[in-house]
Order: sequence, then structure tokens, then C-alpha cells
Amino acid sequence: MPSSALLNRQLGRNVQLLIDALAEMPTPEERFPYLRSLVAHIEDVRPEWAHAPGKAEMMAHLVTQLGGAVIDPEEIRVALAARAADAALAAETFEVAAVVEADEAAPDAAEAAPEPSDEASDPA
Repeated sequence: MPSSALLNRQLGRNVQLLIDALAEMPTPEERFPYLRSLVAHIEDVRPEWAHAPGKAEMMAHLVTQLGGAVIDPEEIRVALAARAADAALAAETFEVAAVVEADEAAPDAAEAAPEPSDEASDPA
């Protein structure tokens, strides 16, 4: 049952509604895409948890407190691992794009060398 009072102002009403909806989803497969979004919101609001041991358990506890959805910490670990893999892929893609842009921006040595002019070689 959706809660009517806002329990966590940092996360906000939409996140609380998402948690309420997660409680009604019967399988981890159904919850996974929404759990990834929820994990992203929690990470934004709780940056101090970024490298905390037991981060998945802390998130699972927070979700249980806010909406009564009992989420297995293992599901949260899977969502966290998926986000980390996405971040690593995005960083790798960014690095490759930067190298390609640098290669395209750098003129070739042949193009960069000025052409010898005929006037400079003609003695007048």
C-alpha cells in the first residue's frame, strides 16, 4: 500500500512511489530495471556511501524503511554491479572518442609542412 507521508525529503516523493511499486513486483527480473534507477537515485543522494562496506545492505535497509519493500541485498548488489559496468563502459567509450578526436584534429606531417615556394628558389 502506498505511503501517504513523505518519509525522506532527500530522496523525494517519486522515489518513495517507486519503492512502493517495487513492493508489488513479484520477481527480481521485473524489479531489476527499476532497482537500477532506484540505486542511482540513492547514490546521488548518499555520496558518502560510494565506497562504504555493506553499501548494498544499507540500501536494502533504507528501501525497507521507506516503503516496506523487502529487497534482497543481493538484488541491489546486482544492480550496483550493472551500474559499475555501465560506468566503466562509458569511461572507455569517452577515452576512445577523445583519442579519435585528437587524431582527427592533428594534421598529418605532410599536410603540416609548408610547401616550398618557387619564389624562394629563384635568384632574382
